[in-house]
Amino acid sequence: MNINATMESAENTIRKAAEGNRSTFKDVKEDVATLKRDTVGALANNVESGLEATKDKYAEMCEFVKKNPAVSVLIAAGVGALTARVLGR
Repeated sequence: MNINATMESAENTIRKAAEGNRSTFKDVKEDVATLKRDTVGALANNVESGLEATKDKYAEMCEFVKKNPAVSVLIAAGVGALTARVLGR
């Protein structure tokens, strides 16, 4: 079950409880537990894909520096000069 479907299920359970239907605390508890599990799973997937993307970009940067050392030094010097200027040193 995806996170949106779980949210809808939780909202429906809460609506039923508010309308006086026979929605029990157990139903709400189960919906919240499912929502928690789905949220943790989605966050774990996002963290994992973020780490993969970071590793890929780092590898690309290292390759660029190896192929273009002079340009890399000039870029680093320029960034350092701009940073010093912004910080007022």
